[in-house]
Amino acid sequence: MSAIAVFEEPVYMSCGHEFCRGCWEGFLNLKIQEGEAHNICCPAVGCSQLVPVDVIESVVSREMDRRYLQFDIKAFVENNPAIRWCPEAGCERAVRLSGPGTADPLGFPRLRAPAVDCGRGHLFCWECRGEAHEPCDCPTWRAWLQKVSEMRPDEREY
Repeated sequence: MSAIAVFEEPVYMSCGHEFCRGCWEGFLNLKIQEGEAHNICCPAVGCSQLVPVDVIESVVSREMDRRYLQFDIKAFVENNPAIRWCPEAGCERAVRLSGPGTADPLGFPRLRAPAVDCGRGHLFCWECRGEAHEPCDCPTWRAWLQKVSEMRPDEREY
């Protein structure tokens, strides 16, 4: 255990390790600034106990707490195959899709390349994150776009 000043209340962990508030603040700020905010472990050597959110919130500033939550949300979305970020530039919304093999609300089987909307009108393909092209699958859509791009303007009929 580290030495804690008599006038300073220590911050305890359920693993039994305790450190002064200043040490915790420095440690947590560094982790958050380095982008390692997901799965922060106790700073004691060899301890793998995760630092609870309430400990982080009680030690760091409001600004650092916001940064921590942003990193935590980002890690959650990126580690969850049922959630994807909207690919529209500047849009920071995430979309959740029901599991594979499930039906849509009307009872139809889910398409292989379903179009999804982030809630702000940005439609995109769940699989390739390009423009929405359901019910066509992604490889067929790419082949079609390639074929169209190879056509001369006078061959295109609208």
